[in-house]
Amino acid sequence: MRKAPFNIDNFPDENSLTFEREKLTSEGRLIDIALEEKGEWLVFIENKIRSGELKGQIKDYCSFAENNYKNSIGIYLTLDGSIPLSIDPIKNTSTKIICMSYLRIIQWLKICSQHHEVAKHPHVVNALNQYIAVINQILKNMEVDKNNIIEYLKSIRIKLQKLIAGRFELVEALDDLTIIVRDKFRADLSRRLNERKVTEMIPAELKIEISQGAYFVSKGECYGLGFEIKKGEEKFHYGGKGFQGYGNGIHINGIDAHNEIDLANEVLFRVYDNSEEWNKLIDSTSDQIMEEIKFKVLPKFNS
Repeated sequence: MRKAPFNIDNFPDENSLTFEREKLTSEGRLIDIALEEKGEWLVFIENKIRSGELKGQIKDYCSFAENNYKNSIGIYLTLDGSIPLSIDPIKNTSTKIICMSYLRIIQWLKICSQHHEVAKHPHVVNALNQYIAVINQILKNMEVDKNNIIEYLKSIRIKLQKLIAGRFELVEALDDLTIIVRDKFRADLSRRLNERKVTEMIPAELKIEISQGAYFVSKGECYGLGFEIKKGEEKFHYGGKGFQGYGNGIHINGIDAHNEIDLANEVLFRVYDNSEEWNKLIDSTSDQIMEEIKFKVLPKFNS
């Protein structure tokens, strides 16, 4: 990896740079805009309108640049000029990271639209003015949203103060509720699977075990619901990352409850007090597991 500090002195002439949208990196990410002089320079632009940085995104871009180019600049373009979370732009001396707001882009576009060469082309000036208007509207909407939130918080400030004062009790209560809801789901799912084993004539020797991992996030990994299908000590369907040997994640409404525990909790909480929807969720989840048994496990069991 390149260790030399950033150096602007040998920045190439614009005519020697090539332009590419959605440039693929070695980490499988897509850079929004890339200007490059092969092997020498990379200028990458990451454009964020109403979204934040993906996990490790700018750090990965810097690693890609430093492994493949002698010099690099990254521009992190956001509505408010915020900094990326994955790196410290000030301490990052090898790839120069410039955090830029759309206010600066508007200023630059206005200067461009007033240039005498650009003024000769009314359609270009019109396009620039339209783009400036779109950005201004987005910024205006963001300010309105922020002010509405502030006004709402002010209106409930007494309740909010009490809520903040009791935040630790609230967190503990939510944790306890999460355990209650997930334990009920696990118990009801186990009961339903045992019923289906009889009605669908699954061999009694084949055991279906629903597991419960930890209720917290550890080192970026979540441990939620998982399952095993066993015959004695033999595990017929087993693999992937798990908690205490349980490697098959259960999907709840398309969400992997094994690795995305918080999102799965949201689904379970939503239907917890609705017996009809809760039972549908139990049935759809048991369908997934029974399908695994019929098409992946039984052929091995009968062979």
